[in-house]
Amino acid sequence: MSALVLLILILIAGVLAIYAEHALVKRRQLPRPTLYTQISQRVSTFSADLRESRETRGTPPGQERAERFRAWVQTSWSPDDPVRAWLLQRSDAALMALTLHLDDFLYELNIDMAWAIEHELHIDPPLEEFICQIVRDYCLVMMRVAQNKAAIDAFSDYAQMLDRLTTRNDAREVTKHLLSALRERGLIAAPAPELLVAPDAERRRYVRQMIKEAIAQDRDQFKQVWHAVVENGAAAPETTAAP
Repeated sequence: MSALVLLILILIAGVLAIYAEHALVKRRQLPRPTLYTQISQRVSTFSADLRESRETRGTPPGQERAERFRAWVQTSWSPDDPVRAWLLQRSDAALMALTLHLDDFLYELNIDMAWAIEHELHIDPPLEEFICQIVRDYCLVMMRVAQNKAAIDAFSDYAQMLDRLTTRNDAREVTKHLLSALRERGLIAAPAPELLVAPDAERRRYVRQMIKEAIAQDRDQFKQVWHAVVENGAAAPETTAAP
């Protein structure tokens, strides 16, 4: 009898083990909430009445918002943070413009900047850290743009002029001088004879391709030629017929 009881107990234990393993496998297959999902849920909880509350309490004037933002950055951000230093160096007008853009950006994400500035997020530290990081990242991008504004503006001018050279007939003479100068520097080869009678669209593609090849050959020399011929309008001596 004792042997039979022992056998029954072993069978029961085996069935329970199989059931437990099956349940564990099913649980592992369930999707786990990611950090992003958790943060999104918290943001949704905080922002459920954001639009209504803005209408109720109103939005502070731009200058007031900028002053509150400056005070928050000064007191709450790390003194060693380069973004903090850059923000505190902005003029009142520049900081107000940045604050208004930042406020609109956060509003599109259903986030109220006042949550961070007024320390309302202390109730949820992970969410507070997440939103403060969004604010800093936005300001970091603005700082990088400001630091590289000269290069951005210069390239914008170059892109507009390049578009003009390859799309407008009134820039054909400048284009001819540019290609001639590039050939003199050995940066591009002479065009095929049939290109001289090719349709405008094909000739424009050729100009763009030659400019790309010249840049790949020697970027610094290309910049020198571009500056002399296009920006300064100096006509390079024409040694070979150009399209």
